[in-house]
Amino acid sequence: MIIIRQNIGIAIIALIVALLIKSYVWIIDPPTSVELVNIHVQPKNIPIGLSVSRIIPDRIELELNGPKSKIETLRNRDLTAIADLAGIEEEGEYQVRIRLSQSRFQGVRSQIHPDNVMVIVGRYQKKFFSPEKIISGDFIGNRKISKIDGLPDTIEVSGSLTSLENVQKVVYEIDVNHPGDSFTQEVKFNVISNEEKIITNLKVDPESVEIKVHLCEHTISQTLPVVLNISGTPATDYSIESQEISPLYVEVSGAPDILRKLSRIETERISISGRKSDINRDINLVAPNPDITLNPETVRVKVAITQVAARREIKNILIEVRRRKNGYKYSLETSTVDVLIQGSMSKMNNLDLNLIKPSVDVSAIQAGRHTVKLNAGLPSGVSLISMNPAEVVLIVEKTEEGKTSSPVE
Repeated sequence: MIIIRQNIGIAIIALIVALLIKSYVWIIDPPTSVELVNIHVQPKNIPIGLSVSRIIPDRIELELNGPKSKIETLRNRDLTAIADLAGIEEEGEYQVRIRLSQSRFQGVRSQIHPDNVMVIVGRYQKKFFSPEKIISGDFIGNRKISKIDGLPDTIEVSGSLTSLENVQKVVYEIDVNHPGDSFTQEVKFNVISNEEKIITNLKVDPESVEIKVHLCEHTISQTLPVVLNISGTPATDYSIESQEISPLYVEVSGAPDILRKLSRIETERISISGRKSDINRDINLVAPNPDITLNPETVRVKVAITQVAARREIKNILIEVRRRKNGYKYSLETSTVDVLIQGSMSKMNNLDLNLIKPSVDVSAIQAGRHTVKLNAGLPSGVSLISMNPAEVVLIVEKTEEGKTSSPVE
């Protein structure tokens, strides 16, 4: 009886110790339950000649129960759900049971939702795509990509026809936040669907490469008008009649922040001080900033310089009767005339009106009534625009003497 009592006492003590140890463990490492979502489903053992076009759903939920320390460790792992296709030999749709890539979680219970997925298997095919770059980061300074070494011309994408028909492009990403003129970087090729999502169930060859990126100054081009830079004035009584530039526009290349401030390109300065003749020659363009280039660098310039003509109207000028003959009497029905003349501005401003002598030459006119044209009688450097009247009525009568004499002024 004493032995039985001793054994019962030992058992009770052991139970109490066990409960205390378990309580201690729960205190320092309490049990927890964590639901991990979006665990990616990966196909395995894909049959030769076939490929997976789609997995529905392609992600599953995973619930883990166990000590907090172990759960936290598992949460930091890259967990993957496996859809094993071993035994499948033909195209079609198959319900496949899911298992985790980590087969054992010691001390942790796991539950998958859902525990099976539909896998659509099709014939294996391939297509080729030219990779398209995506720029990430910011260029340091005014830079751009000039060349990329090591980038394949095409990327082979293989898998089921259904998946291939949904491929829009293959892209890779370059981080351009690098100093210097070049840098190396490993890039991964991603297959993008028509819905702008990454397709993961296709094989990409190569999956990634190391490239060398060369940088250069970032320049743009724009067309700007050419403006003629003229200084001085022509000689007195001369002015610029016209000016021509060929070509009228030039292409300017340079950094965007420089070109944004430009609105025109000027020529070298041309002096026309005191000139009386035209200018017709090639002349250089002036770059307003040494970091821009001009195409072309010269233009053809034509500047027409002509004498300035001024007009002046003079009224009521007496008409002279010249080369009278003795024995005749001469009279005009209109004794004055108005003239409109032109000449250089200085000539017009300094014109002596006494030098304007409209006249009628009567040396060959016989007695009678005659309509005769007037001679304007203008000085040198002055031209006639109009005269009113241009003709006058001249009356010639014989005097009583009736003598004939030679003409006189």
